[in-house]
Amino acid sequence: MNSDKAWIALIGGALVYNLWAGHRGAELLSAGAQRYRTAHPWLVRLFIAATIGHLTGTLPDWADPYQFKRWHAGCSAADFR
Repeated sequence: MNSDKAWIALIGGALVYNLWAGHRGAELLSAGAQRYRTAHPWLVRLFIAATIGHLTGTLPDWADPYQFKRWHAGCSAADFR
């Protein structure tokens, strides 16, 4: 699967939700993010930093929480020591 389709789905889903929420008076994604930042500021900063590091390719594979290929069925915990 081409990742372009996944990006379109991700952005489209966020856009559709925000349009729906704005029309219904429900919480927008940005308001939810602000609520999370208020409740858990360091956890949110860590999540944002990890996401930026992943998307820019600046994190090594062992430190990248989004590198799901590490958890392939052929890997064991010993591979990451």
